[in-house]
Amino acid sequence: MKQTVITGAIVAILVVLPAQGPAQASAGASAPTSSLGTFSASRGARSATLQDLRKAAAEASAKGCGKEVRVIALVDDSLSAGLLAQYGWRIITRIGEVATLKGCAASAPYLCVLPGIRYVKMPSRAYPTLDSVRKVVHVNEVHKTVPGWTGPRLTGKGVLFGIIDTDFDTRHKAFLDSLGITRFTALWDQSDTTSGWPNRFGYGVIKKHADILADSMFGLGSDGHGTLMASYAAGADWSSPYYGVAPDVMIAGVKMGNTDQTVIDGLGWLFSIADSLGLPAVVNMSLGTAEGPHDGTSLVDRAIDGVSGPGNIVVGAIGNDGSKREHVKLTVGTGGTGGTWPLTVAAGTFYASMLDMWGDSGKSIVASIYLIDTVTKLYGLPTPATRKTVNSATSSPDASARAVVWNGTTFYVQTTAVESASALNGKPHIQLVMYSPSLTLYCGVLASVPGTGGGTVHCWNVVQKACKDFGVTGWYDGDTVMSVNELGGTAKRNITVGAYNSKLVYTFYNGTVGGYPPDDSGFHTLTGYSGRGPTVDGRIKPDITAPGSNPAGAMPRFITNYANVVYWPGWPDSAAVEGRYMVTGGTSVSSPIVAGVVALMLEFDPTLTPETTRQIIKETAINDSATGPIGTAYNNLWGAGKVNALGAVDRLINGTGVRPPKPPIDVLPAVVTARLVLLSGNRLKFTGGAKDVVIELFSLHGRRVVRAVDKSIVSLARLPQGMYFARAVQKGRVLCSRKITILY
Repeated sequence: MKQTVITGAIVAILVVLPAQGPAQASAGASAPTSSLGTFSASRGARSATLQDLRKAAAEASAKGCGKEVRVIALVDDSLSAGLLAQYGWRIITRIGEVATLKGCAASAPYLCVLPGIRYVKMPSRAYPTLDSVRKVVHVNEVHKTVPGWTGPRLTGKGVLFGIIDTDFDTRHKAFLDSLGITRFTALWDQSDTTSGWPNRFGYGVIKKHADILADSMFGLGSDGHGTLMASYAAGADWSSPYYGVAPDVMIAGVKMGNTDQTVIDGLGWLFSIADSLGLPAVVNMSLGTAEGPHDGTSLVDRAIDGVSGPGNIVVGAIGNDGSKREHVKLTVGTGGTGGTWPLTVAAGTFYASMLDMWGDSGKSIVASIYLIDTVTKLYGLPTPATRKTVNSATSSPDASARAVVWNGTTFYVQTTAVESASALNGKPHIQLVMYSPSLTLYCGVLASVPGTGGGTVHCWNVVQKACKDFGVTGWYDGDTVMSVNELGGTAKRNITVGAYNSKLVYTFYNGTVGGYPPDDSGFHTLTGYSGRGPTVDGRIKPDITAPGSNPAGAMPRFITNYANVVYWPGWPDSAAVEGRYMVTGGTSVSSPIVAGVVALMLEFDPTLTPETTRQIIKETAINDSATGPIGTAYNNLWGAGKVNALGAVDRLINGTGVRPPKPPIDVLPAVVTARLVLLSGNRLKFTGGAKDVVIELFSLHGRRVVRAVDKSIVSLARLPQGMYFARAVQKGRVLCSRKITILY
């Protein structure tokens, strides 16, 4: 299959590795360091005291702070913005128990000593790594472009589609309305350093609709990943075969700033836009990393769970690591050991790996560094003077990488995180970055679990390469389980999506055929790269699968590689760069397809919770010869099976999900002027003149607190102050909805 210009089709959070050479290392030059920072600490960490924080803050104040950084923190209600300010810090975003903070770099490692801060970490760096879709997912029936559905036509109207990704071509025909105006209502370029656009986050540039109209280049980037992903969910170019699942949604985008901290800020911002517009929202996150506990307790997972609720739903990709074997589970008995060698990626003239290790609550981990020559098959410990052993109960992070010497060769190892009992989940945690001067030499870890009974240690190679045993007894290869990515796949309230093959043969713009001609022999099978569960806490992932290889999506203007273009009205004029479509693949693709299905469901019922939405999607999934009979015995390959848009909306509307759908519902006249208006005295008024209208009010927890039949004005005087979701319904159809705030 030809390669696309989008490598991997998922954005991955990776370690940033320095460009140091082996000659420099062996000569004793300064050791390589990881720009991840050197700490990930819990309250009460051994090396942090209030005196340390005061000293660092005082020195920073005297010198004018110096370098400012952003961190992510796990916080509680005792967090004081005033106290933070005393030490030169401020809150950027607060989502429940997760906060992003900005302040002086020198005092960052000591923040966890303050009341209200339970855990703090430096951000991890982020990098990028339909026609047949609508048919196999049964979206065409819901759009009413083919027969087979007698319910209402759903296209995502009245729903906000949010997306966090790399770039957006807001002028592509996929994102224009019927008047040729972009449907992007807001866009935040987190990496833009242009001055004169201040915002409450203190970085990047945020532009609203009018500003986006005035700047046709705003949001463009270097790889096209975000433009593609947005088009799968929200594309509306009806003149092409490749319009999206929910072509009438409103769009808001975050051109991400390349760290998990900016992802958290972006999540909060997108749902705040939905709140301000009074719209339900679904946010797509085609993002992923192998770093983290994989049990739903990471800071990004907590942020996802914190923003999720009625009318607020997050959909994420499971990741493309299903066949990489980057995970290994070391089961260590009393007095025993287990080891693995993680493969490396190029880092300048070094080769680096990063091993993230998590143990059992109440236990500890001891990790000893070993070296191996894969040519001679010799392996062993470094020289006695340079040996490195990390104990999660007693060790501290390294400020820089340390040299370890074996057989006359110098390697480097840095402990970037060590916790005896992480505030995230109470588990011991060690993170190591290891550097080798050769592709045939590897650093590995031999782990033990002190105490009676031993325990387990889960290891992930964060650079997304395999873990190997190299034929050594007591050392282990990686496996394919628990390859579900953090960021998009492991939160407890999101919908996690895997990928199957949906279009293996396609015709390019010049008439040539690509893919696997002459037939689609692999059609409908699970892709080899689709990630697999379970999560460490035992949840089955993915929840659902969707087409991943190789649907066509919107191609931005700046890409000049034409090899994968499948639709181009300007052909053969190579200067005509508008309105092109191209093929690509990955679970990144699958995620926005499901997000589009969620948007269709939210159009009908804006109060849907993530849990109800996920359950409906799972219960109406397609099982066929490729998936086998799944039913309710969900598995870690397919989840519940293949997403079925028609089945999901039918279940939502008619309570069935069985095709063909029930007989037609009543055709209702349009109510163009339907509105809900909050009057003085906390009275809610419906305008529009329709009859048989039911006004309903829901708390943010999804509980219905008001139901009034055929009343134009409803008193809300008895409700406690707070935010509510209101809607007007006529014979099962939502006429209008909005979020309201009651104050006294």
